[in-house]
Amino acid sequence: MNTFKPVLTEYIDQQDCHTLPFYKRVGGYTALDKVLKMNPEDVTQEVKDSNLRGRGGAGFPT
Repeated sequence: MNTFKPVLTEYIDQQDCHTLPFYKRVGGYTALDKVLKMNPEDVTQEVKDSNLRGRGGAGFPT
């Protein structure tokens, strides 16, 4: 049997879960920290390598 793990409400019962320090403490903004240390060309390549498509779900190439 699969176990459902909530994503949006995982920390809802913890005190101060709505604050920025809490969000950072549980790993929030780690991707932003990573990308800010990269040069622009590497960021562009990372997006291309991810195979992301579209901007609204229609599948148009970016």
